[in-house]
Amino acid sequence: MPGRHIFSPISSPPIIFRSGKIRPLFESQLKACGVDYFDFYLMHAQDEAICVKYERCHAYQTAYSFKAEGKIKHFGISFHDKACVLEKILKEHPEIEVVQIRFNYADYEEPSVESREVYEVLRCFRRRFQCKLCYPVCGRQSADANPVVENSNLT
Repeated sequence: MPGRHIFSPISSPPIIFRSGKIRPLFESQLKACGVDYFDFYLMHAQDEAICVKYERCHAYQTAYSFKAEGKIKHFGISFHDKACVLEKILKEHPEIEVVQIRFNYADYEEPSVESREVYEVLRCFRRRFQCKLCYPVCGRQSADANPVVENSNLT
């Protein structure tokens, strides 16, 4: 069956960090979805530590081979770290076409999240890929807005 518009992240259980396990996991995901290829495929939850693990088991190179085989149309990452880490990943992996970030208006200037800084890195690379925003309104708390948000024009 042809592909569908499916965002399917590679999960991050310890088994994925052994290079011989990546292809079987990917093939099982194709089978479970009933497709021959994925339109979009994201390596999930990239941060500095996970990136190192993906590098060690050649996960990026394996994903690039899936793309060369026609099993992935667009390859990307979901990202959850500081702006300097994103910039390093994007410089080292020019094949990345899609980046999903957490971009919370309530956290735009929050130093521990760096939403603005991460977004600015994406703007520098914008000609290369699409940017997908994860949880664009809710901020860090999804159940109840904090007092700053409740008293702002964001809600």
